[in-house]
Amino acid sequence: MNKLVKALTFSFSKNLGRTERIIRVAIALAAIGAWYFGYVAGTMAVIAGIVAIAFLGTAATASYPLHYIAGINSMSSKEKKEMKNKGIAIEE
Repeated sequence: MNKLVKALTFSFSKNLGRTERIIRVAIALAAIGAWYFGYVAGTMAVIAGIVAIAFLGTAATASYPLHYIAGINSMSSKEKKEMKNKGIAIEE
């Protein structure tokens, strides 16, 4: 499928595994902590905030558009099976 068409028809199917979601939350919390404790300021603080929001959003939804476009799914086979049993759409 054409990558542009695939990008435009993004469906919010799950494609992030638990481990990747935990790593994303940890990075987001580190970025927020760096801002809060004054390790970053100015433009870097804004960039860290944007990264933190993006990572928290993708971790919360378990869906990452770039993984969808690239056809990547970081869920383990056990996670995929659990999602299918619950009737949740996942990226194959």
